[in-house]
Amino acid sequence: MKKVTLTKFLHRDQEQLGIAFAYDDEIREHVKQMPQVLWSNTHKLFIFLFQRRTNNGYIAICEK
Repeated sequence: MKKVTLTKFLHRDQEQLGIAFAYDDEIREHVKQMPQVLWSNTHKLFIFLFQRRTNNGYIAICEK
C-alpha cells in the first residue's frame, strides 16, 4: 500500500492541507487531476485550501 500524508499548515495567510508522498508517477498524476490542488514550490508538495466541509472528498480520493 502506498502512503499519502495530509498535513494542515499556514501558507500565504490561509490554512492549507499539504499532500505529501514518496515520488510516484501514479499518485502524482492522480493528485494533479484533483480540483483546486496546486503545487507549492515553497513547500515542495501539492496543496489545497483547508475547508472542513469539503475536505472529506479529498481524503476519500487519497484513500483509493
